[in-house]
Amino acid sequence: MNCFRTIVAASCLAFACSGIALATGTARIQKADGGVRYYRNVKIVIANRKMSVTTSNGVGKLVIDKAGCMASGELVRCYPFDAVVYQRGDARRIPIASGTAYVNPTSMAMQLPLSSMRLPPRGVLLVMRTQTGAYFSLNGVADVLKR
Repeated sequence: MNCFRTIVAASCLAFACSGIALATGTARIQKADGGVRYYRNVKIVIANRKMSVTTSNGVGKLVIDKAGCMASGELVRCYPFDAVVYQRGDARRIPIASGTAYVNPTSMAMQLPLSSMRLPPRGVLLVMRTQTGAYFSLNGVADVLKR
């Protein structure tokens, strides 16, 4: 039994150190008409002052390229105000009415301000409303996080 535990622990450590990304994000889109779609296993990349969320099949991508960000303790809090959706070769600007994103760039779980919720290391939480009345939410772990 001890040998089995050692092998499992070594395998988990090797996998964790390999840098293989696990797309663990879940995105939810609620259109203004009330229709809801869930996208599981989305890839979250935060780099070059942008955040991109790509569907698991790679067909759709949301890029938030304009946001005001600041430190909130160890977390980073951002207020997105412009995004673009890329889908099947088309690009469409998404005007954002309001929204807030939290990113945990640390290697430890961190508690959100005024909440009991904790973001895991590289955790991302985003909720925004578009000017057309649609809602977009995202919860997951960033596959790529470059400061």
